[in-house]
Amino acid sequence: MDSDRTASKSANKVGTMIILITVVLVLYLLFLPPQTRDQLLYENDTIGDNNFSDSVRNRLLDVEPGDLNYVSRDRKRYSVPAYSVSSQVEGVELQQRDTMRAYKSLFSSQDATTQFTTTPSLTDDVLLSFNIDEAQGVVTIDLNGETIYTNTVEDGSVPPISIDNDLLSSSNNLTVSVNPPGLAFWTTNTYELSNVRVTADVRDTSQNRNYQSVYIPREDYENIDRVEAEYIATCTEDDVEGFELTINDYLLFEGTPDCALTTEKSFDPGALQPGQNELITQVDEGSVLIDRFTFTTYFGDTEQKTYYFDLGRSRFTGGDNPVLDEDLGVNATFIFADTDEKQFNFFINGRRRSITTRDGQYSTNLTGFVEPGNNVVRIDPRTDFTMSRLRIDLVDRR
Repeated sequence: MDSDRTASKSANKVGTMIILITVVLVLYLLFLPPQTRDQLLYENDTIGDNNFSDSVRNRLLDVEPGDLNYVSRDRKRYSVPAYSVSSQVEGVELQQRDTMRAYKSLFSSQDATTQFTTTPSLTDDVLLSFNIDEAQGVVTIDLNGETIYTNTVEDGSVPPISIDNDLLSSSNNLTVSVNPPGLAFWTTNTYELSNVRVTADVRDTSQNRNYQSVYIPREDYENIDRVEAEYIATCTEDDVEGFELTINDYLLFEGTPDCALTTEKSFDPGALQPGQNELITQVDEGSVLIDRFTFTTYFGDTEQKTYYFDLGRSRFTGGDNPVLDEDLGVNATFIFADTDEKQFNFFINGRRRSITTRDGQYSTNLTGFVEPGNNVVRIDPRTDFTMSRLRIDLVDRR
């Protein structure tokens, strides 16, 4: 038992010591100058197309390029099939009754009623027409409790009675009544109406709105720089009112369309969204055929990164064709955020190297490409990736 306790205590002490040593090493690395720390951590790495064991004499470039986005094309066009919107006014019979009979005597009475429905905002020029087959007394016609006609008439036809739109509701009650006989109490006042009709001009809006959907992939959406819409409207300008065209509640066009002409409009890419985009077209009056409707999204340029570093003339030998001193070399090290496949072209002074790697770090030799004075390097991505760091070092090859 005592030996077990002793072994356990010893193991605990060893574990504590390992933790303390690890903490001290981490703190030591954190407080080192960046260049010294990088030499300790990276200089002996063998990842990439070269195995660099040379010691760094001078750091020529140390940058953090960050996200690099590749745009594979400059534009994409989305087409919508031809469609139409229309809002037409039609003459409609709201109600028809063969006969309506109302009477009133000293001891009995009966009003004649009928109902009809309509949408007041879509209804105009409402007319009530009828014939008189029997007439005695004064006839009164009410609509929704308001008198629209009262008169003493004879048998025959009556001119159509116009009904004010303000009296209409969605459900309407039409009532025919007659006055009491008065002093001639033994008689009965009677009106019999035949061929009773309520007619109106009603706007048909069942086809006045159209919905279309345009799908934009997220990878395309994130690279959109500007957008243009284009379409041809077939219509008769004098017949069209209240034409609107929107995308995701963003108003693309409002007013009378240019019939038979191509309409083009650029708009803010912020009106779009990744995934489904809803295109809504509507018209208050008339008929419009929308043909050859397209969205063209224009993408920004591929995100290239360009950097510069300087090499003094004293580092080179030779006259008109200077060559870097044979005891020196120039190495480039790329450090990435992940181990996914990265593809990019790396240019130094206009000369290209195509690089494909899945490694988290990649190194390459630039000795044969450097020049005295100012040197320029460019990263041209062929896929999307993040480059955490790019270092270019002048190394001692002795």
